[in-house]
Amino acid sequence: MSDKEQPIARAAEILGKSPRTVMRWIQSGKVPSKKIDGQWYVDISGVMPSEMTAPADVGSENDAEIADLRAEIADLRKEVPFLRSQLTVKDGEVSNLTKGITSLRSQLSEKDRQIVELHTLLGRAQKAPPNPGKKRWWKFWMG
Repeated sequence: MSDKEQPIARAAEILGKSPRTVMRWIQSGKVPSKKIDGQWYVDISGVMPSEMTAPADVGSENDAEIADLRAEIADLRKEVPFLRSQLTVKDGEVSNLTKGITSLRSQLSEKDRQIVELHTLLGRAQKAPPNPGKKRWWKFWMG
């Protein structure tokens, strides 16, 4: 480590910036740095703070676009409560549909059980011996 390499806090003090700003410079690659034993050191040689924070060239055409975007953001913020209420309504509808599906599944299960029972009874009835029965009254002459 040389005199030109300083810890973030000291580099910020020398450059007249906050440690957070210096950390952003490191993350964006605006200043050379290295990490030694878990601590960041910044190479401040040749760093001109004014170069790091030079304002962007913003023309009047961008001002209008910025104003439009701010208006759009305001409009979107107004829509958020309505959309949240709609989401709550839809959540309630989903809950009701889920309960309905659960009820229908229960009914379907009961109907399936009844069908199996009817098939069992039908099978028994088909296997039962025929009723020898009584002679019909109109067949009295047959003897």
